[in-house]
Amino acid sequence: MGMYYFTVASLPSLTYQSQPTLSDVDYLQYLQEKLTPKEFALVDACRLIPKESSKANHILREWISFERSLRLYLAVQRAQKRQWEFNGSYQPTANLEDKAREAVSKGNPLEAESYLNELRWEFLENLETGHYFDLEYLQIYYLKLQILNRKTLFEPKMGRMNFEGTYNEIRNNMDIEI
Repeated sequence: MGMYYFTVASLPSLTYQSQPTLSDVDYLQYLQEKLTPKEFALVDACRLIPKESSKANHILREWISFERSLRLYLAVQRAQKRQWEFNGSYQPTANLEDKAREAVSKGNPLEAESYLNELRWEFLENLETGHYFDLEYLQIYYLKLQILNRKTLFEPKMGRMNFEGTYNEIRNNMDIEI
């Protein structure tokens, strides 16, 4: 796999606090011109909701493992919070399990999602170490870009209205007085 000095240098820098200047689609279109089909497929396979891939490289396998573990720990924590029995099997990892517990304890869904996005960003920052102009950097960049683009979709006022509407609908259908 080659090095992509010009390609990486031409990309806008990303920080967790920044607004994305590229859409996911624009980024992929840009890379399609610069990468071989095999390399492009590896970047394109990097999704926030990962799918298992037999052609995954190290970065993609690490991401899939992290995201699946995080989602599993979130499911365990949510089940415990509701005092439900969790019937799946898992190997507890103290750090990630604690982070999932922290996310579940957040006051509202927006805070929880923001916390999880920051956790994902931190994982990607650590994964990026040693990758500056290679394909792996382009994969990590794509995942970060997806996080930033996803953040722009969060609208607290709209979310609150949707929550209240759903809550009231459920409450009305259950005929429970509160």
